[in-house]
Amino acid sequence: MVVAMANTDQLRDGARRLLAMAISAREKGQAEYADRLTEQAADFLDAAKAAELTAAKQPQQPLPKKE
Repeated sequence: MVVAMANTDQLRDGARRLLAMAISAREKGQAEYADRLTEQAADFLDAAKAAELTAAKQPQQPLPKKE
């Protein structure tokens, strides 16, 4: 589950970066490029959500007992 959370964090970070680039592109008048970046950011967020749902459905394994 920790690996899944790290992956979702990376996906969300990538989405943040893409959205920042989209804002910058929009400010420069590059509307089509901004739209593509925004769509890509949405894909990243969708992937993060799917990874979270998949991880939540996985049965958790018990921690090994300490002796």
